[in-house]
Parts: sequence; structure tokens; C-alpha cells
Amino acid sequence: MTHDDPALTCDVLVVGSGAGGLSAAVTAASLGLDTLVVEKAEVFGGTTARSGGWLWIPCSPTAVREGVADTPAAARTYLQHEAGNHFDGARVDAFLAQGPEMVAFMERETEVRFVLGPAFADYHPDAPGGTAGGRSICAAPFDARAL
Repeated sequence: MTHDDPALTCDVLVVGSGAGGLSAAVTAASLGLDTLVVEKAEVFGGTTARSGGWLWIPCSPTAVREGVADTPAAARTYLQHEAGNHFDGARVDAFLAQGPEMVAFMERETEVRFVLGPAFADYHPDAPGGTAGGRSICAAPFDARAL
């Protein structure tokens, strides 16, 4: 933008186009707010693009639909074991409660649909609370021509 360009205005400015940034933008837009996403890179996706877009969300609606046997308590046990002295119970509990809610919101309010990655085990599936699969999801393929 040069000094001669008009200023842009918006209700919500999101900096970064990773999963967190785009989720914030979708949420704001669904509430009727004028939303602008800015990204410094030449491509969208942020660090989420490096993960292939996979999300680790225990007990997601996607997993429930697919019949995955899991509980928030088991996921909490796994995270407590993995985090050791860095474990923050309040944050973990918030993540375990809100992660599935985020997935449900996205599927309810947008065209995004998620698919299960059953072959993706937890990093340490034999650890207490670990699983051999069912906690990783990613967005189903989407025809971008519909945008």
C-alpha cells in the first residue's frame, strides 16, 4: 500500500493464514463481522501447511461418527504422560472440550468437512492413554472452484 492508496477498514484483522488464523476469520465472518486475513508468505497455510493440514483432536465428531472408541480422560492421561512437568491441566481440559466443539462449528457453519486418519497413531501409542489411531483428522478434499 502506498500513501495514495485508500486505507482498508475491517472489524477483524487476522494476521496469518494457518489453521488458527483461518479459523478465527471463519468464526468472525460467521458472526457477520467484516474480516480481513493478511499473510506474509506467498502461499496460504502457515505452519499448518507443513503438517499436511492434519489436526490432533481427540473425541472429534469425525471420530465419533466413525465409531472410534476414545474418551477425553484417556486423551488427558496421554497428554499428562507426554508433557510431564509441563502439563497444565486447565489448558488441556479446555483443549479437550473445545477441540471437538471447533470441529462441530466448522462443519455446521461452513462447507468444511473432516475425514479421519485412522492409520495415524499418537506419537507414543503404547504410552498411558495413547491410541493406535483415531485422533487425527484433516479437511476433506474441496473443490476450490466453488469459492
